[in-house]
Amino acid sequence: MNLKSVLVTLLLLVLLAPCASAEDIVRQFRVYNASDGLADNSAQSVVCTKTGRMVIATIGQINFYDGNGFSHVTPVKDAEYPLENYRGHYHPYFDKYHHLWLKNKHTVTCLNLTTEHFIANIDSVFQSYGVKAKVTDMFVDDDGQLWLMHGNQIFGSEVKRNFPVDKSLNLQDVANYDGRQLLLFYENGEVEAYDLTGKTDKPLYRMRPYSEAQSKRYDRTSLLKRYGDTFLQIRDGNKESLLMQFDVQKRQWRTLMTCEYKFNNLVVRDDEVFMASEYGYWTYHLKTGQIHHVDVLTMEGGSTLQTDINTIAFDRQGGMWMGTEQRGLLYAKPFPPPFKVYSWSTPQALEYYNVLERQQPPTTEWQGNPVNSVMTDSRGWTWVCTRNGVELYKKAGDKPRVFTHNDGLYNDVIHSAIEDNSGDVWVSTSFGISQIVIRNGEFVIINSYNHIDNIPNETFINGRVAKLEDGTIVMQALDHIVTFNPAVFHHDAFRDLPFYPKLTQLLVNGNQVDAGMEMDGKVISERAITRTWEFNVNYNLNSLTFAFSALNYFRPLQTYFRYRIPELDEEWRVISHFNEPELVDDKGIFHLQLTGLKPGEYHIELQASMHPDVWIQEPFTWLVRINEPWWRTTAVYYTLALILLVLVILNIVMFNRNFRLKMARVTGEDDLVRQLRNMVSRCEQINSESLDLPGNDTGKVNKSEMNRPHPEFISMMVDVLPLLQEHTGHVTLKELAKTANISEDKVITLVTQNLSKNPDEVARFLRIGKATKMLNGKDVLIEDVARECGFSSPNKFIAAFYRQYRITPQEYILAED
Repeated sequence: MNLKSVLVTLLLLVLLAPCASAEDIVRQFRVYNASDGLADNSAQSVVCTKTGRMVIATIGQINFYDGNGFSHVTPVKDAEYPLENYRGHYHPYFDKYHHLWLKNKHTVTCLNLTTEHFIANIDSVFQSYGVKAKVTDMFVDDDGQLWLMHGNQIFGSEVKRNFPVDKSLNLQDVANYDGRQLLLFYENGEVEAYDLTGKTDKPLYRMRPYSEAQSKRYDRTSLLKRYGDTFLQIRDGNKESLLMQFDVQKRQWRTLMTCEYKFNNLVVRDDEVFMASEYGYWTYHLKTGQIHHVDVLTMEGGSTLQTDINTIAFDRQGGMWMGTEQRGLLYAKPFPPPFKVYSWSTPQALEYYNVLERQQPPTTEWQGNPVNSVMTDSRGWTWVCTRNGVELYKKAGDKPRVFTHNDGLYNDVIHSAIEDNSGDVWVSTSFGISQIVIRNGEFVIINSYNHIDNIPNETFINGRVAKLEDGTIVMQALDHIVTFNPAVFHHDAFRDLPFYPKLTQLLVNGNQVDAGMEMDGKVISERAITRTWEFNVNYNLNSLTFAFSALNYFRPLQTYFRYRIPELDEEWRVISHFNEPELVDDKGIFHLQLTGLKPGEYHIELQASMHPDVWIQEPFTWLVRINEPWWRTTAVYYTLALILLVLVILNIVMFNRNFRLKMARVTGEDDLVRQLRNMVSRCEQINSESLDLPGNDTGKVNKSEMNRPHPEFISMMVDVLPLLQEHTGHVTLKELAKTANISEDKVITLVTQNLSKNPDEVARFLRIGKATKMLNGKDVLIEDVARECGFSSPNKFIAAFYRQYRITPQEYILAED
């Protein structure tokens, strides 16, 4: 090449330099659509939350993506609130009150992020912040403060102040500059500033970026993003758009670029503005002014796609997400895949094939056994590629260290191995390529790559591997040649990347739990599972399965979890899909199953990383409380203790009462027996003449009949008389009742009713009763009975007996015969 050609080439490079940018790198996109669980293929807006969860608005639904799959929430009836002043399309806001607001064509919906349910009565939300009037538009600033427009004013939910709004113009954007200035952006491009510190209620300034004629070209919609002390703004007209920058300190507008069609959205990342448009996307580098347009997207597998793009977002790892009108959601990893693939139809494939042909044929035998290939590295270590992993022999005769799927390989069939310039070993398998990282003579980690990383999904050829002078590695697959340079990989960029594990699903006794769901008469969680850190379940709901996502979209299979439950095991446990595939699935989701938990508290401590020895974040903790059965709860124990105490007190009271009653009864018994003894004594002292008085039918006799004791009393007295006479000591009521063969109550009744009767009558009945018992003996003489019973003569006895029974003693004896 002559000097003139060189100069021309340099001149062209200088002239074309402003059109070059970092976006010259080719991003490869994969598609997520309704077949993957997205509610609809029209992705209107995409936002990444602070923890890394992706929120996608499709037509009518809000979708969440956490690596485990899509979940979506459908608005309830009457969830839309009319905003008569909003003329734009889908515009999402996150406020500081855990709400997601979505404006679209004169309406707004509000999703309560704590429950992941749409709010039906949005007016009540506005009123709770202090605005009872009709809200005609609403905004959320970068601090999450809500700004509600009503009438000719706009109200701040935090500052609790109203600011005037120019009613003659449509207010399209609101910004809060460091809590000092409220910036109002109108449809004609003007910005009006108010003091938020309270020093003055008058406008600080008002200015526009262009003429009145130009303002009508870009008055349809507007979108703001903060960048340092400036605000970037895209403005759309009927057909065209522009990108502007407003410097708050300098109070100065600057037009950065124009476009002949609409910009749909913008996002700022690493000093670069990304703008979604009707034809692909544009980038503008804020430091260099470089502009680039990507109108054709490269897809995984090498195909291309031309499509409109509604929105652009970046996740916490730097992955790029795009929402399209009809093609769903597009995702590109933060770095282009370092693997280049050439089919046999390309000249590069033939060139690299010739390089491989110049290599020595692979060794296919080791220690007498057939193998796929053998490689000796610069350390003198021997790597043997087998169908059951790769074997490492550091010295001859050593027992090998075998690397398999459990260590991080995608596949155990190893076809070739080679050492890179850093001392790491790369192996080709029947499914992907793996890097065995060696540091200071020790194994550190295995990084594996497959078709997601642009590697053809096919087997590799035994021993077909080579390293070029620049460090590029060449491997031969069945239908392709694969090349890569390990020096351009980005492992270190993700070594210290923080991850925020998210609980995405909870099963209790096999049933999926949602916000407000009741099980066994108890609500497990009032909040959405993704926003719940504490769970309370009954003792019989003690089988729980948790699903945790690290929100690792870049390399989900390369996710490592470290967890422990101190109440069950104090030791930390590091797991991944490779060593615990039953716990970590191929999407990088950690499924933790806890069964048969005893009542008590359990703390699940969890960390996530892309490296098994690097844990940047402090552990995230979830509390699980298994409640005691109701009969074993503290309240029940207290209740039982109280009942027991009451029973003890009652027992003491009853004991004392019974003791007193018993003492009183004993005293009463003694008094009763004493009275019976007195009656017996009195009856024995009555002379026989008083018993011999003849009966007649006069009133006196009638009075005597009224004072006669009851026959049962007489019978009882006759029965107990021997007991009273023989036992001069203490006689109990029980003994009296047993002797008379009647109850104790009957004894008391008979005594109390007859004790006051005429003792003469009692004495007579006692003696006649005694005589009657003697006559039952048959072999007795009337004279003996009369004398024994205290009668003065047999005739007196016969007369008294006849008066009592209307029968003579002799007749009584005969009648008994």
